[in-house]
Amino acid sequence: MFVTLRGQLDSLPTNMEYVVCGQAAAKLLGLTTIKPPLSIYSSVYIYPDLAIENIILENFDDIDIVKVRGGIRCTSVEQTIIDLLKKEGQCDPQVIPECIAMLLTCDNRNDTLIANIETLVIENGLADRYSKYKENAEDFWRC
Repeated sequence: MFVTLRGQLDSLPTNMEYVVCGQAAAKLLGLTTIKPPLSIYSSVYIYPDLAIENIILENFDDIDIVKVRGGIRCTSVEQTIIDLLKKEGQCDPQVIPECIAMLLTCDNRNDTLIANIETLVIENGLADRYSKYKENAEDFWRC
């Protein structure tokens, strides 16, 4: 049976506060075409048979959140890129380069957004990882 991201979200308890993150956020934000596993930030643990990565946080104060189609709350583009870089090697190997390439293409390019990401990358000690992916993306998606 094919389970959609929306179907998985609908299976969560209705009183549960959560934020979609990681590869699933990248998909919701249009940064990747890959069908992701669902990852969420939440303040409570959900039972493991839902096949959802549940990252427990005390609160969402340090998470940059946006609303996307259908009112789904997910991490912002900047937060999503940082989260993915932190999980390098634990997610689909195509997701990170595809996300960065999507940000750098002529049609999608937003220099302010890229500058914000690059500042956060440095603050989070992820500059080397980001540079590697950015260089590959620029070579592949040259405008």
